[in-house]
Amino acid sequence: MAHGKYPRRVQNVGVSLSVTPARDGLPVLVVEDVNQAVQGVLRELLDRGSNVVTQSAAGGRPAQSSRELIAHHLVLKSPRKRILTIGQGPLRAVDAAARLAWEVGGSDRVADISHYVAGASRFTDNGLSMPGSNYGERLFQPRPNLDQLRGVVQRLSLEGGTRRAAAVVWSPEDATRESQDIPCLFGFTFLVRDSKLTTICFMRSNNAYTLLPVNLFEFTLLSEMVARAIGVELGDYHHFTSSMHLFERDFELAKSVIADARGQPELEMPPMPPTPDPFLQAREFSKLEARTRTNASDLVDGEISQLIEHGTEVLSDYWMQFYRVLLAWNLAKVRRWDDARFVADQLPLYFRGSVLRDVDTICQQLSEPTRPVGQHRFTVDGQWRARLPSSDMSPTSGEEDPGARFDQWLIPTLMEVEVNDGITPTLTEFADVRRQLLPSLAGHERAPVGSPLSSSPRGITQVDVRSALRQARTRAK
Repeated sequence: MAHGKYPRRVQNVGVSLSVTPARDGLPVLVVEDVNQAVQGVLRELLDRGSNVVTQSAAGGRPAQSSRELIAHHLVLKSPRKRILTIGQGPLRAVDAAARLAWEVGGSDRVADISHYVAGASRFTDNGLSMPGSNYGERLFQPRPNLDQLRGVVQRLSLEGGTRRAAAVVWSPEDATRESQDIPCLFGFTFLVRDSKLTTICFMRSNNAYTLLPVNLFEFTLLSEMVARAIGVELGDYHHFTSSMHLFERDFELAKSVIADARGQPELEMPPMPPTPDPFLQAREFSKLEARTRTNASDLVDGEISQLIEHGTEVLSDYWMQFYRVLLAWNLAKVRRWDDARFVADQLPLYFRGSVLRDVDTICQQLSEPTRPVGQHRFTVDGQWRARLPSSDMSPTSGEEDPGARFDQWLIPTLMEVEVNDGITPTLTEFADVRRQLLPSLAGHERAPVGSPLSSSPRGITQVDVRSALRQARTRAK
């Protein structure tokens, strides 16, 4: 087959997708933009994915059901159209910019990324580092003075037509170590053909609903950095995944993404400028992010013009947009909401709406002290029972609190719902969910302590929790 040709067209997800059988009969999903990519992959998983149940040995997490496609191949023809705008969870600009800063800074510190992405802390083994999701450390500085992507740029620049330009994330230790955080990414290869850079990404595993959108964003951005550094155009992006999957808890959310046919504005990012050097600009952005995040006095008392000037002194307009995203978020966290909105309003359309939504959410959450006690946000700090009115707690009796083990499962489950949906349950909503689900365990033989709750006769799942939370929110309105 000629390079870049994908001959057969099918109507698959409400958009025209190009599909060709590979040599072993597996199809290739070819799309123009990330909206089509995510819709197409989710549709494929629901239509022809195999049912798989996984049980993690590390951490004792309960079994999870999913749909899976093996050896999945996705081709993105316009990699700058990397902003997801459909469904209930459009790409969160703060997540994207924070992950970029974390990666190009070569960090593995969980505190650096969990400052922006709360769910990241679930994947640390020691509370300090993330030993598998630290793609930036593994790519940019796995050892002192070793930068794999700089090596890729050098090889592509010096060796025309080379097949040796590659960067790896997976290491031999990952095959045997026990951890909450094993890398999903194996690595990349890069080819320059017809004066365009083709990037091929290899994934061990990819969650199609929660991670595919952000992975496509960050990996195509890294690809464009390489392309601009060697002075060629950005070509196709290929995304190979050993296990592309969709968890059962996200089936309904996936269907909402597939059904979303709203007309969207053109959210293609402009070409990345070749000068100043994109790798040096990315590193300057990462240094600015760290300075902003750790210098509380600047955030609280600094003039907004001065905070912006910190960025304009070292960053081009293209890289300033990422700094503005995180500056707006950090200003909101110290209650400078007007300044945060001012910074967000200066962002390009493809980032502006997402950042303004985050600023409004932070404003709402940090205004919580004026709420009645039951409307405070649920936080897991050991004191949640004491803050609940006694009337909100289910009665308990007998030698063992019948809700104690249930709470041990329900609390992290609600935290995962928060990560996926972006809405923290209130104390009243938590109590309502607990009242709805706890009675379903009464009168049944209890599962052994330490076994997953799904092994109980009633088999309560995350789907049940989501349904109960929706009912609780309906009643609270």
